[in-house]
Amino acid sequence: YNGWEIFNMESEMSRQHVNNKWKINKLNEEFMYSPSYPNHLYVPNAIADEELMCIFSFRSKGRIPSLTYYHTNGCAITRSSQPIVGLRNQRSSADEKLIEFILDANQKNLQSNSILYIFDARPKANALANQAIGYGFEQGYNNCRIEFLNIENVHAMKDSYQKLYAMCINKSQYDRNWLSALENTKWLEHIRVIITSACKIADLIEHECTSVLVHCSDGWDRTTQLTSLSQLMLHPHFRTIEGFAMLIEKDWLSFGHPFAVRYGQIDKPTADEHRAPIFTQFIDCIWQLTQQFPCSFEFNEKFLITIIDASYSCQYGTFLTNSLKERKELKLSTKTVSLWTELNSKRELYINPFFLPNTSVLLPSCAPDDFQLWRSYYLRWYKNKTILTPEMRAQQMQNLYDALKQRTIEAEAKLQALGEYKDSNSPLISPYIKRLNN
Repeated sequence: YNGWEIFNMESEMSRQHVNNKWKINKLNEEFMYSPSYPNHLYVPNAIADEELMCIFSFRSKGRIPSLTYYHTNGCAITRSSQPIVGLRNQRSSADEKLIEFILDANQKNLQSNSILYIFDARPKANALANQAIGYGFEQGYNNCRIEFLNIENVHAMKDSYQKLYAMCINKSQYDRNWLSALENTKWLEHIRVIITSACKIADLIEHECTSVLVHCSDGWDRTTQLTSLSQLMLHPHFRTIEGFAMLIEKDWLSFGHPFAVRYGQIDKPTADEHRAPIFTQFIDCIWQLTQQFPCSFEFNEKFLITIIDASYSCQYGTFLTNSLKERKELKLSTKTVSLWTELNSKRELYINPFFLPNTSVLLPSCAPDDFQLWRSYYLRWYKNKTILTPEMRAQQMQNLYDALKQRTIEAEAKLQALGEYKDSNSPLISPYIKRLNN
């Protein structure tokens, strides 16, 4: 098993059954148009290469609207960076045509009143500030509706995380005002806003049959959080161990989340101001979902914590550098071990014993009281026996599993004695019992 080979853009889009209204485009094969983007992109079949060349120069960092997820009902999640419109509200006919083709590629959008939702992850004030320096957001696009999601920028997230870190490192000093101090960090509020935004996307895709375009400023922080979270809510494949690894490979690694910059892998005096726990925040969001849907994920929290630790440690090549281009240039696949290779070799440690494959779309509650501090991650080094470590939680889950299995065996024996248990297809035997027997 070679973790470097688990993801391929063409294979993934084939698995998603992308229809013939989309095509693979290799203009960026040598990363000439967008160094931070994948070398192979999926775009509407109707768009010409000459038009795409114009669009590369109209989007920040050349990150043009591109397909990242194709839902079973024909709707699509596309992602990009902000357009370069400026105070003069510059227009690009090629960009507007691409957006129109994305709308047309939705098989459900046959009505004349169909619209494409554009989700700008930023507060509107931030988008307007960017417009003052030459960037901005989509204005005057036909059949489009833009919504600002009010997710704060990386500097706000960094400040929030630093306050949370100070709390957890010096927990004894905050015992008397722990809850107010936690609220002051705004960490859980940021988590709630991100998950609420992802829910909006998933709900539109599933229930309104509406395709969406998601972007923020450069389209590699908040955009990545939202597209990957919404995919995980929409499709059960991404809630398995292999599927989750492929989701990270696709939306975080191939689409160029700058891990080296965000984690300070490059030793430069200015590096610190660009550091931000964006990926850690995403994994925290996943953990929050596992608390609301404990049987819908194949992996446990030890799996999530191991991934976070690996993203910081630089022990594996998976999270090194800022882009696919840089990893290819450094030939990391031949010089380093992939994290997924390591995790697969110890797969049994990361299995959720209560996992039941669930094909339903997961739309979690976003009420403020449904979010909690991930104690076994943020407080795992606190010297207090009342704090459950991931290992202790995993052992508790295993003990519960073993106890349930024993109760199941006893219940089956009683049913057999009563003559009411005939075979494994009996309606008296629940899916849980069948899984425990396996």
